[in-house]
Amino acid sequence: MTIQFLGWAALAAVQATDATAQAEGIVQPAPAATAAGPVKNDEEIEIIVQATRSRRRVQDEPIRVEIITREEIEEKALMRPGNVTMLVSETGGVRVQVTSPALGAANIRVQGMDGRYTQLLADGLPLYGGQSSSLGLLQIPPTDLGRVEVIKGAASALYGPSALGGVINLVSRKTGDDSDAETARTASIDVGYTRGRIESSITLFAANIRNSTRLVPSSAANRVRLVNVASPTKIRGNEVLLRYRVRQFTLTGSYVYVDATEADDAATNRVRVPLTPKHTAGLVGMWEDHDKGRIGVEVYYTGRQRLEDNPHRANSRPFFQLGLLGEVVVNRHLKAFVNAENLLSIRQTRYDPLVLPARLPDGRWTVDVWAPTDGFILNGGIRLSIGAGH
Repeated sequence: MTIQFLGWAALAAVQATDATAQAEGIVQPAPAATAAGPVKNDEEIEIIVQATRSRRRVQDEPIRVEIITREEIEEKALMRPGNVTMLVSETGGVRVQVTSPALGAANIRVQGMDGRYTQLLADGLPLYGGQSSSLGLLQIPPTDLGRVEVIKGAASALYGPSALGGVINLVSRKTGDDSDAETARTASIDVGYTRGRIESSITLFAANIRNSTRLVPSSAANRVRLVNVASPTKIRGNEVLLRYRVRQFTLTGSYVYVDATEADDAATNRVRVPLTPKHTAGLVGMWEDHDKGRIGVEVYYTGRQRLEDNPHRANSRPFFQLGLLGEVVVNRHLKAFVNAENLLSIRQTRYDPLVLPARLPDGRWTVDVWAPTDGFILNGGIRLSIGAGH
């Protein structure tokens, strides 16, 4: 067969595909040569580009689209399995500039333009709010990537001013790859009641997730592999909301119960899903007068969470978060405010360090975050309105 890319020389290669892979635009690896000789196939590979929103073959695109195939992704995953930094940085004209080594945040610069002009997509949708400067490449494992599409140059007509430098689209693996597709069945019932000053609602929800994926250690040192969990992940829970209003005062309370379980690594017992507290609750009180100001207080509770790959503890500590807000109306044009968050200064680093003593096989150097990391925050300021109205 012959693969042609706009602006590239023709490349001859032997590749085997099937009807399902062609329909999904998935490139399947060619079978190894046997004693009878290499496998011959005259069918062409069809790669349907998603980044241009045209659903056209890569050969038919009027603009240059570079494709990083699954084979290249697997090759880079062997060298650095925990992230896609190496994969992206080795693309010509693309440079990954680390902005925060501790957090793994980075800018992706295309053809010398600043990172804020690069639009990152996941299956054609903006990734992390579209802000590439806040992207943590250490948080994107390449295990579920089917391919990466790179457009160099302005694509603002499609994605706005964030795509003045280019577009990078991370396309997930589709059904028909080595692992079975994850499927979910969900159901919920919501009942609300309002009478006078009282509002209430209760929601019952449930979900079953089949063929959920999990990273497990491989037989090779410092390697991981992606497998499907044998039994389904089951989630059951309810949410309760109550609100009471009297004149300028509003009191809102909420409670959420979540029972989420999955099979353990041995598939013999069921354990709680990591980082999913069974009990969470919140209470918010607010007094507000448009001519005088407002005062608010909020309290939130987070229950225990099961932790994975944490050498310090198997379960997190439950904790409360307390916040205050005050605003004073000086006149029709001037308001002053002060806001205090996390008054109890709950911080995960007060109990355990974030950095692991050794890197995990999937490339991570830090434990999962189960509590706030920024501690007590106090800020204040003034609001100035210019005009005839408020």
